Amino acid sequence: MARTYPLYPVIMAGGSGTRFWPLSRHLFPKQLLRIGGEHTLIQQTMRRVLGCAPAANVLISTNAAQADLIRGQLIDSGWPYVGGPC
Repeated sequence: MARTYPLYPVIMAGGSGTRFWPLSRHLFPKQLLRIGGEHTLIQQTMRRVLGCAPAANVLISTNAAQADLIRGQLIDSGWPYVGGPC
């Protein structure tokens, strides 16, 4: 009998904002940009992840400067934000 294990996706959503400069900057990183659709990159990523795991299992790694912005983007996703970055 095959066992199924819960999936705990980790989304890396930090950075210095240099890859998409001048569109992204340290306080407005690429994950907050709307590229290729009406939703930001972090919203698009969360939608894909929710097809594989429940929102309660999703972990997002970001930095203190971007944490509130990321939280604001995911307010409607059902993601239960628990703690802050170290």
